[in-house]
Amino acid sequence: MGTTYNSTVVDAPIEKVWATVRNFYDLAWTQMNLTVKAVNDLKPDQIGASRIINDVFHETLKDLNDFERSFAYHMTDGPDAVAKDKVKSFYGKLQLFAITDEDKTYALWTTTYDAPDNSAVGEFVNPIYQAALKGLKKTLA
Repeated sequence: MGTTYNSTVVDAPIEKVWATVRNFYDLAWTQMNLTVKAVNDLKPDQIGASRIINDVFHETLKDLNDFERSFAYHMTDGPDAVAKDKVKSFYGKLQLFAITDEDKTYALWTTTYDAPDNSAVGEFVNPIYQAALKGLKKTLA
């Protein structure tokens, strides 16, 4: 089983960060050149909402928790190291934590997956999540 951990501290209160990231169909906060297509009629906060990012990453929302300020998703297909024939059971989770003494937010993005080459998956996805978290910091700066 492979696992990745990517995190950052955002200079904004948790309520503002959560309001920015909770829409499963809106990735503008990443400041990356992404196109997101909703593939079913579900609202972006409904379990089962599915999206395709840049015509290659197929993801489905599995959990959205306003109390914990987190969402989790399952990637069913993607390019290269995360293609469906190379990786099984790819789950991602973005969770926010309040840093109460500074009114900031700690954002933690984790993934778990099973692949013949777990290190290749980590090397592929880590730069993507790091860039997305940097975009989040810039969006809310």
